[in-house]
Amino acid sequence: IEGGIKTNVVPSSCSFTVGHRVQPDYNGNQLEKRFSDMINSVELPPNVSVSIETVLRAEPYLSNPDDQHVQIVKDNAEMISGREFDLIGVRGFSDGRFFSQAGAETLNFGPGDDKTNVHGVDENISLKQVTKAGTAVASSIVDLSREYYR
Repeated sequence: IEGGIKTNVVPSSCSFTVGHRVQPDYNGNQLEKRFSDMINSVELPPNVSVSIETVLRAEPYLSNPDDQHVQIVKDNAEMISGREFDLIGVRGFSDGRFFSQAGAETLNFGPGDDKTNVHGVDENISLKQVTKAGTAVASSIVDLSREYYR
């Protein structure tokens, strides 16, 4: 929230930014309409106006857990790491949205665990995790290539 020049001076204007990750059963248009309807339902004083600007829209997508590509990456990750993985959805967005919107089955995969403190203070990742994830991706590419050229 931004507004005014000091905390004890009534500002002539105020602005705020809302960051929202769209869940897969919504799309950006639905979310924007819902937000706009909520804002427009408020009765404003005569000298107050509101405008809404979309800064970035990233549409959600889901990976099919039964898809062959997803299973190959999962199998390789489990074999290389020596542990089982649950397929889970995550909030946030990535460039994967562009592939998904183009009709490609899309999966986000990479190193990390609950101790890496992703996007937090002291975010970290071990070189061992990076190496294992890279090996799983490389192995998956080989396996997917074999499937493609059968």
